Amino acid sequence: MGKIKIIGTAQRNVPYDVMNITITFNSWEKTPSAALNHVDEQCERFLSLLKEDGFDIHKLRMSDTKLSQDRVKNDDDDDEENEWLRLEATASIDIKIPVKYDMSVLNHIKETLKKENFDADLSIYNYISNILDIHKELLKEAIEDSKAKAEIIASTMDQKIIGIDKVLFGDKYGRIETEEEFFEEQVHALRGSSLSDELSADTQTVKECVEVDWIIE
Repeated sequence: MGKIKIIGTAQRNVPYDVMNITITFNSWEKTPSAALNHVDEQCERFLSLLKEDGFDIHKLRMSDTKLSQDRVKNDDDDDEENEWLRLEATASIDIKIPVKYDMSVLNHIKETLKKENFDADLSIYNYISNILDIHKELLKEAIEDSKAKAEIIASTMDQKIIGIDKVLFGDKYGRIETEEEFFEEQVHALRGSSLSDELSADTQTVKECVEVDWIIE
């Protein structure tokens, strides 16, 4: 009876199924109160438009308002030696919209931001909602891959696999989004005429690797 150490691998290209859209509304004014008013007005207007389009805005999340004051150069002063500074207030708020992957929804939100001429930044984080389950499946496949290789090697020595002595694998899960709440059903009114509405989601290559000590005889 002996042992052989075999590495098994498994991987799968998995399409993203959820997009977390973040809109950051910004405001730059002379006073903090003016900056806060402007950014609040933008948020209220944006949320009202989403509600009109059928979004359940109760599922949206809003960050705390960020407010700061900085000294900046006066735009009317071209003399660097005699430049003077004034205070400028900056305010910002994030609104996060987690939705099932659908380019028509993203396009609709972008068009809304453009039409209303909001002072806003847009970012999208795509992820796979069942990534943990996929890793578990890949671990099983990686062990099967290791076993298949071990059986080939054992057969060349007129031996066979009779069990496992040890299995080593790393924590490759990384960031796992399993509790994220998102819109399961899309709003039909958002369907537009943009060709990019028809695009499919990008994919992520998910991998697992195991090292197995197989017992042979």
